[in-house]
Amino acid sequence: MKRWYILFSFLLVTIFFTGCSKKMFTLSDLNMDFTEAVIKKESTGSFVPIEEEKAHEVYDKLKDISFVELSDSKDMKEALYTLTFKNMDKVVQEFQIIDNNTIAYKRHFYTAKDNLDLKYIEQLFEVTFQATVLAADTSLLVQPVEGSSELRSSDKIVVSYKDNTLYGTEGKSIPLEQLEPGDTIEIIYNGLIMESYPAQITADSVKVIKHNYHLSGLLAVIDAIYQEDAGLNSNINQIVLDLTDLTNLSEKEKEFLLTAVGYYYEVETRTGTYEELVEEGVLEESTYFEDGIIIKLNKTEFDEEKKILTCGISKWRSPLGAVGSNSVTAVYNGKGWKVTKENMWIS
Repeated sequence: MKRWYILFSFLLVTIFFTGCSKKMFTLSDLNMDFTEAVIKKESTGSFVPIEEEKAHEVYDKLKDISFVELSDSKDMKEALYTLTFKNMDKVVQEFQIIDNNTIAYKRHFYTAKDNLDLKYIEQLFEVTFQATVLAADTSLLVQPVEGSSELRSSDKIVVSYKDNTLYGTEGKSIPLEQLEPGDTIEIIYNGLIMESYPAQITADSVKVIKHNYHLSGLLAVIDAIYQEDAGLNSNINQIVLDLTDLTNLSEKEKEFLLTAVGYYYEVETRTGTYEELVEEGVLEESTYFEDGIIIKLNKTEFDEEKKILTCGISKWRSPLGAVGSNSVTAVYNGKGWKVTKENMWIS
């Protein structure tokens, strides 16, 4: 009898301590296989996609923290953030961060043995990416660089910003007018992208990383010839750029010229020569280009130090509808480009 009493007592104690024991885990215990993450700020609804390398950095920050289940959660506050790890858009694990030492996971609350670094979490909402300036007149329009997640959202983004948050290469505040098409800039924003077209973001800061005066100078002379004999532009829906002689431009820079010209004049753009258009059947030899014009640049030279561009340029729509100059000079004066065309010809 005594033996059964001891066994029964042992079972009661075991059950008691088993029932009272608190579940403990670390993120590394979960063996997560993920390729990306998303962090959401619950107070604003804003969220930031986190690419794989950065997602693993976030995971490494959290993986060794021990979390112990709380037995009483009746006074628990609302979550500050929701952190979701994903693999190819499929949710792997999701956690709510309540405060600097509390999380929610699978409808249970856990306290952290080491405080969570909320400052680090908040910095995740300061998203940084680089872009190329398309236009900087009444507003700032940019094209995200290749490889950025922003480019997957839109190839054109309108950037809103507050006063005194535009900075030059030396870190000093500059006006919008000092940004030039072709400039590479670094943008810091909260990760929230309005899915319009162009897309829209609000920047905390914009800094010029590198000027590309060569590109902005080319756009200035293209605009100068576009404005000549405006009747040649009537009812066009495409501009063909003949960039054959521009051997000092990269393919990406040529693509940028096409994008910028298409945006400025609201037309389709492509590269090509008169001969190529005839060969493709787009034009018949010595006939009128019904829905477009050809703008050809040649003999371009650019002095980076003096910011002077010289070239020849022409605009062609038909044998009797063309205009050009073999002596064009564009000079950057610190505020914009002044273009001079000499020996103009018309046919």
